[in-house]
Amino acid sequence: MRLGRFGEAFQVPITSITPAMVNDYLKGLTNVMTHRPAANRTRANHRALIVSLFNFARMQRYVSRDHADEIAEVPKPKFHSGLVEVYHPNEFARL
Repeated sequence: MRLGRFGEAFQVPITSITPAMVNDYLKGLTNVMTHRPAANRTRANHRALIVSLFNFARMQRYVSRDHADEIAEVPKPKFHSGLVEVYHPNEFARL
């Protein structure tokens, strides 16, 4: 689904996709359900798959090593992991 959205956004040869285009794509992502801007975690997930796609394309010799490396340099969106709490069974029962 994620790479499908990327493919729909870029109906061009993979060699013509620039890091700036990928960065703009990530910044413009929206939540499919709410149409609000996507969370940075979502952007990071999309970026990881796009980088994997370009690494695959490099291994297949569809793009140069330099091109794949440039895409990998697109900044990772920053996100903060939330605090994970563990409840004991008696605490959970009270909830």
